[in-house]
Amino acid sequence: MSRIIHTQNSPATTKYGPTFPGDIVPMLRQIMETESDDWELKLPSGTSFLYPEVACETQVWLCNNDAGRVKVPLLLVGRKNIVVDGQGAKLMVRGTPLAGRGRIGILDTPILPVVLQDCSDVTLKNFSIDWQTPFAGQGIIVESAETSCVVRMDTAHRWWVWNGHMYIEGEGWTWPVQRLLAAEPDTGAIFAGDNFGMGYEYAWNFQKVDDAHVRITGHDAGLPAVGKMVFFWLTNFDTGARRSPAIFLNRCTRVRIENITLHHAMGMGLLAQDCQDILVDRMIVEPSGNRRFSLNADATHFVGCRGKLTLQNCRFQNQFDDAVNIHSLYTQVVRKIDARTLRLRTGHPQHQGVHIFRPGDLIEWLDGRCLRKKGAARVVMAESLNSETVNLTVDCDIPSSVEIGDRAENACAHPTVLMHNNVFRWNRARGVLVNGRSGIVIRDNHFENPGAAILVETSPTWAEAGAVDTLRIADNRFVRCAHTAMWGEAVIHAVPSVESCAGHEHGVQPLHGSLVVENNTFENSQAILLKASSWRSVAVRGSQLASVEDKLARIVTSQCESVESDLPQGQPPSK
Repeated sequence: MSRIIHTQNSPATTKYGPTFPGDIVPMLRQIMETESDDWELKLPSGTSFLYPEVACETQVWLCNNDAGRVKVPLLLVGRKNIVVDGQGAKLMVRGTPLAGRGRIGILDTPILPVVLQDCSDVTLKNFSIDWQTPFAGQGIIVESAETSCVVRMDTAHRWWVWNGHMYIEGEGWTWPVQRLLAAEPDTGAIFAGDNFGMGYEYAWNFQKVDDAHVRITGHDAGLPAVGKMVFFWLTNFDTGARRSPAIFLNRCTRVRIENITLHHAMGMGLLAQDCQDILVDRMIVEPSGNRRFSLNADATHFVGCRGKLTLQNCRFQNQFDDAVNIHSLYTQVVRKIDARTLRLRTGHPQHQGVHIFRPGDLIEWLDGRCLRKKGAARVVMAESLNSETVNLTVDCDIPSSVEIGDRAENACAHPTVLMHNNVFRWNRARGVLVNGRSGIVIRDNHFENPGAAILVETSPTWAEAGAVDTLRIADNRFVRCAHTAMWGEAVIHAVPSVESCAGHEHGVQPLHGSLVVENNTFENSQAILLKASSWRSVAVRGSQLASVEDKLARIVTSQCESVESDLPQGQPPSK
């Protein structure tokens, strides 16, 4: 039986105390250094603080985030049979008071609250994570014209305007406002797209009216109406804004996330990469207090995982990016070393340091333009040269057709996925993004997203792999989805994002396998219901429609071998 360890809010009793009142980091660090395997940690109920003063510091390579050094209050490396029971604890991340005040920059080593590295059989349960000073702000529009509006700030942050730029200060950091988002004031539901629909990058001019109001001016912007909410999305391009998710799992096996609430994070909520057998049950992402925003990025993100991945009974809302993203990685061929060795490079800057090859894994060589398969082999050895490149040696000669610029994909780094009984709503961008070869089931969920509710992208641009074998979407409810075109052209958008993905009529087999969409309810849809391309088979049946325009109650397919649908097919009429 596992030994039970109780923590106290008493840093003075450890070799790392004292620090600040309520800081449990000294106690956590001492436990991490003295305990090995087979124990259960009971956190103190109520509010506890996570200060950076004595937190462990380590380097992390965060896929689809920004690599760097972080301070980690709860760091488990190579442990097994561990339970961390928060007993309802509210973990509040703090900075260093007054540090960096007035300094325009980012946290050099931000707090990443929980990191599990090379662990097995770990359960995290019954606690929440929040930030005292979040990396975003909010306000209400009190005046609105065609090219400018006045916003009443609703934030405890110190803020100011200098040379037309707006800056917001937290504990130990000062960041510029880079993007604006419009939202409904009651729910925080985001609409209109990035920068009120002007695009991901857009330059605003800010003018301080008084201590409580700021004027925002754009160029023929067409700004939201009086009464709407504005989110001030902060970032800094020095070393990236996605430096710190709330929970990071790397190369872990059999991890359970149960009854955890994430109110905010500098980056994503939960990031798991190169993990096997993950269960996420009753995880909630939602704002705290009077905030209407939650996380700064995705609620959950799973990269190169294996085994079984289950998300159930969860609710993800109000975050600044997608609810779920599941994919593996494409790496790029940069050099042939010998007949059986290729040098590969990470396919995206935010994939640095993430190498997911293991001996025995099946690797496929793919055309760099259309992802056509050129061959396959088993990994003998993967030698990491640095954060970007790896020498990959396989068990047979590499085909001569494999060229510089082609892609390599680990066909073993895809989990079987089940998502059921979840709620995904009111966030920026899409609902769930899925790729994978091991079978995906999405059923009995509620979607209410401004972009595509479900996106199958398979993008070499983002280096997010790979082809889908089977995808079943059943018994879900889609409510007012895809009303913002920049985040998806259909409620279910299943089109590969490749330069040239010619279909079977051009002599290339479809990229994906079977897509089944059955017994779903579509309510007040703002775009066509399904757009699919390059599938062997597509079946749509049993759809229930409510308040959906006739011109949108249809599916659009291309380059698919077999299509069966109880909905009309083809592009909607222009009028």
